Amino acid sequence: RRRSGDTVALIAATFGRVGILDYCRQQHMNQRNHAWKRPLHAAAQHSFEDCVRLLLLRGVDVDPINRNAWWVRLY
Repeated sequence: RRRSGDTVALIAATFGRVGILDYCRQQHMNQRNHAWKRPLHAAAQHSFEDCVRLLLLRGVDVDPINRNAWWVRLY
């Protein structure tokens, strides 16, 4: 975990690295960083559909909110 609170899962989702995300432990899938951002936020924000699909298959929270009150929207 980095000082910002980013986990490996969050960083992998931010850059669309589905293989690394798949390797991450289940407990990291719903963890937030200091801005309350979760891997699902990052994957959806950058339109990484494979990452979003993997996270949903792993059972992450579908409607988490971050500190800025931005909801994850899956179109």
